[in-house]
Amino acid sequence: MHRRNPTTPTRPPRSSSGDSNYLPSHYQTPTKPRTPGQSNAGFGSPMVACSNHSITSLRDSKNSKQSQRLLLGLIFIGVLVFMRAVNNMNSYGTLQMELTEAQENQMRNAKALDYAKETSVDLEQRAAVLERENREMKRRLDEQILQKEEEMKTAQMLQRREGAIKRQVDYLKGQIQEVSRREALERFGPGPHIVEFNVIFSDDSPDEEPSKFAIEMAPLDLMPHSVLLFLEMVEKQLWDETAFVHHTHHIISATPTIYHTGISKRSDFEKEGLAQVAFQEYTEEYPHDVYTLGFSGRPGGPDFYISTMDNSQMHGPGGQMEAELIEEADPCFAKVIRGFDVVDRIYQKGVVAPLDIHVVGIVNAQIIER
Repeated sequence: MHRRNPTTPTRPPRSSSGDSNYLPSHYQTPTKPRTPGQSNAGFGSPMVACSNHSITSLRDSKNSKQSQRLLLGLIFIGVLVFMRAVNNMNSYGTLQMELTEAQENQMRNAKALDYAKETSVDLEQRAAVLERENREMKRRLDEQILQKEEEMKTAQMLQRREGAIKRQVDYLKGQIQEVSRREALERFGPGPHIVEFNVIFSDDSPDEEPSKFAIEMAPLDLMPHSVLLFLEMVEKQLWDETAFVHHTHHIISATPTIYHTGISKRSDFEKEGLAQVAFQEYTEEYPHDVYTLGFSGRPGGPDFYISTMDNSQMHGPGGQMEAELIEEADPCFAKVIRGFDVVDRIYQKGVVAPLDIHVVGIVNAQIIER
């Protein structure tokens, strides 16, 4: 708050008349006092005109400054409004861009939502399909499990039946062997049983004596059934006038065919009930070594062969892969004990001309020792 200077003239109080021409005391022009009845006209008029002009000039100057201030204020306000408008326009542009981006995002989100809905529907459909397939697979799996269980039960039953049948077969084999052993002992003695073969070759002279070789039968406690069968064949002269035929490298075959006519005697074996063994009798204690005799075929008989090499694997258990029961073996029932040169001569006949079938006649076979 400023102090008033005492020398500064004070503004007199405004007249109550409300004169608009009121001026401060120092702006008033002194006038000559009037006498009563005297008019103011012409008295001091130049001074009055000058004062009025000054007053008007001062008033115009004051109004001009006020106008300038007002104009500056308006310009300032206009600038502020313009700047506010520019800012608003920038803000509007930014908002417009943000709105556009928001709309685009909304469209993308809508598309993503539609795709998600389609994917969800597709996934639900696929899930339903997979569920059906899963149920079907489970049903099939359950059926397969039941089928496997039934097959296992059937296999176990068949295995039990097979075991029972095998035990019965083994028992019957044992009974056949026991009966054969007893019959062989009764008819042919305890052995050793020796059988002699008389053979002739095509290049022998008519007056030449037949060549001989002898075989010894296997022990009755090892091969009773096969030994009995062969001894009965020899006893009934079924091998007389038959033939040895050699057309392979590892055996010499004996066949029930008359060597000088080619007529088969197989029916004679069948009539006597001696055409074959009742089962494939075999023991590891009497294998198919060189110069041993064995029944050929399944079941073996009446044909037999002499091994010219070790055939323990080829004609032993599992050696004949074409057989129905490959675990079976050819019965080995005798071995050559004399006349090895005769057997070698039969073999060599075949070696000389392997493409031809060389026939060596069996004149007869007879039991010479019991």
